[in-house]
Amino acid sequence: MKRALFSALALGLVLSCAKDDAVVCKRCHMKITSTDPYRSVLVYTDGTQASFDSITCALRSYSSTVKTLRVHEYYSGQERDAQGLVFVQGSDVTGAMADDYLPVDPANVKKFETDHGMKRELKYDELFTDVNARK
Repeated sequence: MKRALFSALALGLVLSCAKDDAVVCKRCHMKITSTDPYRSVLVYTDGTQASFDSITCALRSYSSTVKTLRVHEYYSGQERDAQGLVFVQGSDVTGAMADDYLPVDPANVKKFETDHGMKRELKYDELFTDVNARK
């Protein structure tokens, strides 16, 4: 009886320690959490969602069934629709996939350049051509 009780308590402890909100990137399988600043989410037309560790992984998984791409804006950390943001690259900030696209509110691009430097900025529509050229 004592052994069964001890086993049940040990199992409960193991399971409670294993709980977190971590998921894996749908493309590269890197572990990510809901608060990861580089996390991107594809929202599909049927309402389902898929999480990715970076914008690059999300873009490489993009399909015609995607309704929107949601990303975390660099300065505010808020999850926002990617279409309203600018994406900078070539700064001193390293993303989940090294020199990744960093989403910045258009009003903060000059501040980002002053704070971190950057080689270029892209609009949302330019991302697709750019990520395909980098394969």
